[in-house]
Amino acid sequence: NPAPDNPLYASSQALAGQLLNSLHTELELILTQKLAQPLGSSPAKANGKRAEGWRSSSALPAIEVNLQACQDLYRLAFASMLADSAPAAQIEAAFEQALTTLSQIVLPLSRAVSDTGQRELIIKLQQQLAQLKQLIARDLAETLGLSLGFNSLDGD
Repeated sequence: NPAPDNPLYASSQALAGQLLNSLHTELELILTQKLAQPLGSSPAKANGKRAEGWRSSSALPAIEVNLQACQDLYRLAFASMLADSAPAAQIEAAFEQALTTLSQIVLPLSRAVSDTGQRELIIKLQQQLAQLKQLIARDLAETLGLSLGFNSLDGD
């Protein structure tokens, strides 16, 4: 339990800030490493072998599990604090839109990045995740009076 004598979390606010940072970091990881790296900047620069688990075609199932875990974390840690506010509805809708788009990608990610129609869905998913990440960083953080700290993806 968060408490002044707790060496990890001195307050509920500190714990909420850490959970917010974890949620934001995981969305960033999905965007920058799990999707952007194999997608490349153009179809000619796509490299399906950069997809996580490309040999076993497990990249998209892994991304789905990651995104579901993010949604679960949001619901358990933050949804009740937002109650029926506009940000709550927007964040929930953004998760659902991203999961729906993800389910429409039927080829393994290693092949989908080079397929015209599937590539468009991946780009759409990236845009939806970027919007979701912005909702988390801006609306959720501001509504709860939290700020994002550094994360493991920030570099040196």
